[in-house]
Amino acid sequence: MKILNRGTRSLQRISSRGSDESIIRQSAGGDSSDSQDEVASDNHQHQVHTDIQPDPALGRLMTFVRPDPRDLDAFEPPESHFWDEVKVALKWRTVSAIIVRKLWSLLPIVHWLPYYRWKQELKGDLLAGLTVSVISVPQSIAFAQLAGMPPAFGLYTNLVPPAIYFFLGTSPHLSVGPVAVNSLFIAASLLPLAAAESARYVDLALLQGILAGFFALGLGLANLGVAVTFISPGVITGFTAATAIIIVLSQMSSLLGLSGVTRSAYASVSLYNLCVQLPTARWQSVVFGVTSLAALLLLRRVKILSRPSVLIVSVVATVLSWIVCTKASFTLDVVGFVPPGLPPLFVPSFNSDDVTSVIASSFAVAILGYIQSIAVAKKLAEGTEVEINPSQELVALGSAKLGGALFGGFDATGSISRSVVNMQAGGTTQMAAAFSVIVVIISLLVLTPLFYWLPRSTLAGTIIASAVGMVDIAAYKTMFRVNPRDFIIAVLTAVVTFGATIQIGLAVGVGASLFAIILQTTSAHEAILGEVQPGVFRDIRRKKSAVSFPKIVIYRFDGQLHFANVERFRSHVVGIVTGEWKGGPDWIEKPLSRSPSFAEVRKSSRFNRDYDVELSNVISKDKPRFIIVDGSGINDIDSSAAAVLVSLSSSLRKYGSVKLLFANMKGQIRDVLFKQVSGHFDPSSAPSTPQLGSKPRLEGLRREQFFLGVSGALRYAQEAVAFEEQRQRTLREFAFTHSIDVTHDISAAVASGSE
Repeated sequence: MKILNRGTRSLQRISSRGSDESIIRQSAGGDSSDSQDEVASDNHQHQVHTDIQPDPALGRLMTFVRPDPRDLDAFEPPESHFWDEVKVALKWRTVSAIIVRKLWSLLPIVHWLPYYRWKQELKGDLLAGLTVSVISVPQSIAFAQLAGMPPAFGLYTNLVPPAIYFFLGTSPHLSVGPVAVNSLFIAASLLPLAAAESARYVDLALLQGILAGFFALGLGLANLGVAVTFISPGVITGFTAATAIIIVLSQMSSLLGLSGVTRSAYASVSLYNLCVQLPTARWQSVVFGVTSLAALLLLRRVKILSRPSVLIVSVVATVLSWIVCTKASFTLDVVGFVPPGLPPLFVPSFNSDDVTSVIASSFAVAILGYIQSIAVAKKLAEGTEVEINPSQELVALGSAKLGGALFGGFDATGSISRSVVNMQAGGTTQMAAAFSVIVVIISLLVLTPLFYWLPRSTLAGTIIASAVGMVDIAAYKTMFRVNPRDFIIAVLTAVVTFGATIQIGLAVGVGASLFAIILQTTSAHEAILGEVQPGVFRDIRRKKSAVSFPKIVIYRFDGQLHFANVERFRSHVVGIVTGEWKGGPDWIEKPLSRSPSFAEVRKSSRFNRDYDVELSNVISKDKPRFIIVDGSGINDIDSSAAAVLVSLSSSLRKYGSVKLLFANMKGQIRDVLFKQVSGHFDPSSAPSTPQLGSKPRLEGLRREQFFLGVSGALRYAQEAVAFEEQRQRTLREFAFTHSIDVTHDISAAVASGSE
């Protein structure tokens, strides 16, 4: 015992002599003369702070390195509490200001109309409005046929909704009115309930439009415009492609003049019914329908005739139909009488059972229409100074649906094709929609008698020509190359939509999209970082020149940290220390790119992109002493994740006193962590200058674990590791010289030093 005490006192003297700055610098691998250059970083010299504290009761040597206070991040009570913000928000002045600001934002027209440049913009908007109306008037009649509505209701849909959007919309290019996808969806959801163009069918369609308007309006007023876009692009691409094929099948009976064809919600049944009735085709309808379809497809290739192609074909077909039907006694299915005049106020007749029958499809119509509209609005706004407000777009579209349904219009939303034409024709503001509405009014007041002789087979050809452009093969190729997950969702949605019903297909697509989001959040990207330049750190898998550091891990987690993925985070951090991460490594001695097995490991994981596979077989004998968590990719954290982080910091000490450091942690993340441990912390007793091991101590976390950046945390960890190695060498030399066993004291001193 005397020998041990004498040895301990000698150890203290040796360590005291080695605790000056020159010895510390030499322990880092360099002499004192050039140590200033080695540790200089950023805009200040990093000073090494060491404390040597003997513990006579235990006979252990407690030596540790303190981090530079200038490298530490703030870890203190947040300036404001959630309930304080609620109290401020509930004050009358605040509430009234919010109401006024909200009401002002609900009328975008007051923000652009006073600044309208009449001389510069009027000509382009007038031309765009006339061009769009040339397409929209015949299209609206065609889409009414697709939706199972009387022809006049298509014109009504093209009148009131665009007028409402003129006041409330934020996109200067969006053309609102009937579209093919939503028209087909309406027919698919209502045909099982009533016969097309019947009075009950019209009431159900208007009720559906009213409910869809309320849904969209409510979501918009709740500022959920961004949250609604949870459906991935793959769902829309796959659903649109499948509905395009279904649209073609639904219009073949009108194109060929077939009679007795029953439309079914299942595409396969509709195809069977169509084939059964093929012998009943009328050659007059076939001639008009096929000729109209061919003419539309050919005129699209002629630049000067591509935009008015629908109007040209409709006018020519109407004139020829009038001639052959009145002069040659042809039997041809035509549009018939369209009541002239502006639409009256429609109040649909319905009961509670009707509401129950259409409420689900109404919500689907609202969401489906909004997603199409916001996608084209944002796409056309690229490269311009226009700012699209998603929530206000929901308000505008919901009001358009609601107002349109009260005046005889079925569902209206943003049209992709007409919006593109609007922009290409020179439209720069919503004024173009006003001119388009004026043309529709003139059509309802004056031109309705001319629609009488318009062949339904020509309308079917117009719809089919529009559906052909809905299949975007290039989008599938891009998704397959860029994001295979979206490609799988698109194919799945298309197959289910065509094989089952469009309602089931849309539901499966949305479910797959949500599942992909959940999968993505629970399996966030992770990376082990190495240094490529001073202060610059990159994923060692992607940057072969990145350098890692002995006994130090820099671990980055990219994504929200919450209850669903925090256990994965914890197990991977512990697995790095224990070598049990997916049967993986003990530790990484050097970058993966420098490992002899890296090429083989990289090849084995090329297809599944499994980080765990890449880390396998890349091992060394040294266990990590410091885990530096780079929090630059963590954007949010919940209470369960905060509790795990606090407990993880304490639990890692049992694995050889491994210390957890945090760098680049965002302010809101530190606030949550502080609140998690605030019950065990007295801010008033905190020292002005943080010191390692100083009181007060947070349960599981300390101030000195939070650094401004990875560089500061790395400097501290490197110096602590170097000091520990120097101390171990000194102790072992002393033990060898005096022939005593101080292994216990060495390990105890090492463990105490990291504390």
